[in-house]
Parts: sequence; C-alpha cells; structure tokens
Amino acid sequence: MKFLNFSHGELPQAGGLSGLGREWDLHNGARFTGYQFDVKQRRLVLVWELSGEERRDDHICGCKLTFRGVDLFTVTERDPELPPSEDETLFGISRLERGQDKSSGFRTDWNSDEDFNLLFEFQSGVDLEVHAAEVEMSVLRPE
Repeated sequence: MKFLNFSHGELPQAGGLSGLGREWDLHNGARFTGYQFDVKQRRLVLVWELSGEERRDDHICGCKLTFRGVDLFTVTERDPELPPSEDETLFGISRLERGQDKSSGFRTDWNSDEDFNLLFEFQSGVDLEVHAAEVEMSVLRPE
C-alpha cells in the first residue's frame, strides 16, 4: 500500500499520522465518525472529526483517509460490555504483513517497498483491517 501524502510512525499501535502540514492525533484529539465503502469503485473512506482542543484557526474540522483499489476490508465485532462511545475512540494504527494475525505481534522494521495491511484498532474492540493499492489523506472543513 502506498501512502500518497502522509506518513504513519514506525511504532506499532501509534494513533498519530503526519500530513498536510500538521500532526494528527487520532487517538486523543479526534472522534471516528464512520466509514463509507463503495464496492464498485473499490474505495473506502474513513472519517475523523477533530475535538475542540485540536481545532485551530485553519478552519479544519477533521480528516479523511481515502483508500483506492481496496481488495481487503474487514470489520470485527465490538465488545458488548463497552459503551458505544468507545467505537469513536481509536486505540492505534498498525501495519500488518499480508495474512498476519495481530496476535502474532507487530513489526517495526518496514522497508519502503514492502506491502502491508493497515489495522485500525478501536477502544471498543472493533478492528478495521484494510489493504489497498493506495491511501490519501484530505482535510474536512466546516460546511
């Protein structure tokens, strides 16, 4: 998968991304609002809304990640004992080898030409796993 205009730290389960002139703390500073999956276009969009503290005078209210050429998209079940609000809180983002299960651990030594899946883990126990040809970050602005 190719990151077009942002980067993700090398640490497994990091909740931050760097791109578009800023650091995005998707764990502490944003709320996950959902996803849209277009089967015909093989496009997935994940959306976060920034919390009040993270909003600046640059009129940005959130970000979205648009995956193109999606050939894997899985969503696991949530922990029913946790409140629904935990679905909005990202625990972390990790790279996984294709076909690897997260229980086998995470690598930190990735070469730029290696292919991987992205795993988004949420506080509620929900995991979103994605493999695509590319992913691009864009900002959300108030309407």
